[in-house]
Amino acid sequence: MSFPEWAEAIVAGVRRYLPDARAVRKGARTVVIRHGELEARLVDDGGAFCISFHVGDGAKTMSGLVDRDRRDAHTTS
Repeated sequence: MSFPEWAEAIVAGVRRYLPDARAVRKGARTVVIRHGELEARLVDDGGAFCISFHVGDGAKTMSGLVDRDRRDAHTTS
């Protein structure tokens, strides 16, 4: 799956739960999803496709969903 296909699938899933969420492409390797004051970034970092967002107090969480080095899909938290 390519990054654009992956990002479209994630955005579609988010919009099922949050229909007014907005998604904006920032170059070839980043998509930003916004809902109210919240923001999540979908990023192709070259080795994996990742989702990151701030969870409060400056903390940031990230999850890698596709690892090209392992050539499989997995989830980490």
